[in-house]
Amino acid sequence: QHTEQHIFDITLVLFLSFLFLSAAIIFLLSSRNQERLFQKQQRLIEILEAAPDFVAMMDKKGRTVYINRAGRELMGFSETEDISNILISQYHPREDAEKLLRKGLPYLERHNTWKSEADFLSRDGQTIPMSQILISHKNKFGKITRFSTIARDIREQRRIENDLRIAAMVFDTSPEAILITNKENVIINVNAAFTYTTGYSKANVMGRTPNLLSSGKQ
Repeated sequence: QHTEQHIFDITLVLFLSFLFLSAAIIFLLSSRNQERLFQKQQRLIEILEAAPDFVAMMDKKGRTVYINRAGRELMGFSETEDISNILISQYHPREDAEKLLRKGLPYLERHNTWKSEADFLSRDGQTIPMSQILISHKNKFGKITRFSTIARDIREQRRIENDLRIAAMVFDTSPEAILITNKENVIINVNAAFTYTTGYSKANVMGRTPNLLSSGKQ
């Protein structure tokens, strides 16, 4: 999880660097500087195209102007398909699209970033839970000129969380006595059935080893 978050953070930094360089090219008059910045921009685009996360840019009206390769694959768009008429809200099912329009975009009028978990809707109708950062880019007058977003597929994370919830429920409700130890063989948890069967409360056994069950000492 930490490694994935680090990659996600790097992608965000690279994307913001790409946007900065795009703006710098417009304002610098020297052709030599423009060429140098253009080359850097192209290298950043290559990195963004190789990024595993969904990366996209929209204009101030929310119309898509860029999606990286991972984003196109996730949504079911071909590499050459025209995506200029796709609105930012159209990436989501109705409920999440309404949340974005009602809460997310108004929030970005006052702030620069909006973080949320939202479902994305692919072309084939597949719902994909994503962790998303939406960024508003503004001019010197504070008016939004464009949006960008980076989103990560969290289906595997959701699956693991669900498995953990099920495991915890089984642990708590099992009629069998269960204790859990760490790698040093120290007890770190017991369930209710353990207390009922052995007579040892959780407080009695935490931090001790299973040997106490054979010693009979509390």
